[in-house]
Amino acid sequence: MTIAYNVWYDIYMNKIQSRITELEKKSWSLPRIAEELRVAHVTVEKWKSGDRYPSLEKLVIDALDELLKRKRIPKKRRLLRQSNDF
Repeated sequence: MTIAYNVWYDIYMNKIQSRITELEKKSWSLPRIAEELRVAHVTVEKWKSGDRYPSLEKLVIDALDELLKRKRIPKKRRLLRQSNDF
């Protein structure tokens, strides 16, 4: 990779990492962020740590920005209780 390419990726990764950190400050969990972006929670963890780059980094930044704009934090989804009463 060229130096310019690395700098470009570093700029986008810094943006992604900072947005994830901002969401966490607003009480978002990494699994919940992942659910909203429809990716695995491990993927979001790796983006946060810088171990993995998203292939469409601009779209990821835009999606994270949309989550930051939300006024309400989504509640965790609860599993429905299964009853044996039929």
